[in-house]
Amino acid sequence: MFIEESLWIRQALTDSPLRTGSQVLDIGSSSYEYRTRVQGHIATNIHGPLLERGCAITNVDKKRDSGIDIAADLSKPTLPAALSGRHYEAILCCNILEHVPDRDALICNMVRLARVGGLLVITVPHLYPRHEDPIDTMYRPDIASLVDLVSRYAKVSVRKAEVISITDRDYYVRERGRLLDYVLPLRTNKLWRYYLKPFRWKTTCAVLEITAVRNSR
Repeated sequence: MFIEESLWIRQALTDSPLRTGSQVLDIGSSSYEYRTRVQGHIATNIHGPLLERGCAITNVDKKRDSGIDIAADLSKPTLPAALSGRHYEAILCCNILEHVPDRDALICNMVRLARVGGLLVITVPHLYPRHEDPIDTMYRPDIASLVDLVSRYAKVSVRKAEVISITDRDYYVRERGRLLDYVLPLRTNKLWRYYLKPFRWKTTCAVLEITAVRNSR
């Protein structure tokens, strides 16, 4: 997750109805170390403010690791037993949709787990190169396409949505030890994107409120 992305989510949730006791599900949250050290802005800008408001966060990831409450793959057609019967006031799905072979199944399960009136916080790359983890389907939607995907399974109200640019220069620096970054800078080095603003990486971010659930597949 980019720093700008985490700041956008923090601001977008500022006026949300989440309060003490609200249940929040973070899909693909990774480990505690990842959230607090590798990408500490996740804890600082997203989890921290939610916890301060008294929300309870359940962290879900495919792998088992420290800080992961439930190890499960929500891109499968059926919900895992550990999540059966649970419902959440907010579900975070950040930079996951491009990494699953069946994003419809993931969205369907998110809708099943969300309360009517609950929030889906979704981010996905809009302009970014292939990054397999373990796969990348190159799903790069704009706002309308993302809303259309979710609308197959629920009626939604768009609380906030935006395609944001990634402006932190550190994301575009040269890679150490790569001679080609200096010999063929426009082919291999990312830094030129920082200076040519229209080509900077972009992320589609949306907070959608579920107003009604459609028939699931």
